Amino acid sequence: MSNFNDKNSSTLAPSDIARETIKQIAAQRVTPTPENYQRIYNEIAGIPVKGTLDSAILKALRELPKETTDQSKWIARWEKLLAQDNWAALPALLGDGMDASVTFSKQWPDAIRELLRSWDAKQVGLNAQQKKETLERVLLNFGNDPLLAQKFRPWPPAGCNTIFVLIALQSAQRWLMHRSKDK
Repeated sequence: MSNFNDKNSSTLAPSDIARETIKQIAAQRVTPTPENYQRIYNEIAGIPVKGTLDSAILKALRELPKETTDQSKWIARWEKLLAQDNWAALPALLGDGMDASVTFSKQWPDAIRELLRSWDAKQVGLNAQQKKETLERVLLNFGNDPLLAQKFRPWPPAGCNTIFVLIALQSAQRWLMHRSKDK
């Protein structure tokens, strides 16, 4: 940079800043693109650099969880869209995300409806207190599982009640705990 930057840029006229910008582009031998012009102009004028939309999206994507394959695939689609500068694919990407969110939120009413249906059904060997305790254990152990509603969805198979699924989940959890203690 020249000594031009040492002057108080707040007292410079925009035309002086523009002239110096062109000189700096030539002196630094950078490609005279609108982005480079804007960057150098802002440096000379003392205007803070604002992040681009692309950089803000990439930063947000880096902070998202990648715990499941679906999450990783969705993030990869965004990264590909940004890398290819393919904004025509944006509506499809947003639509897929919205569809997944709606599908996920629709799972809970079905799961709760099935749970209540099974709860009200008479089951030999299970009273209301045992059902309640079983449900509480399942919620304590699996309540933070984002796929909990999906686990109820394919169940029950023909002739099987959801409460038996709860008991199976509880038994599986006890078996896993016992197995981990043995190791």
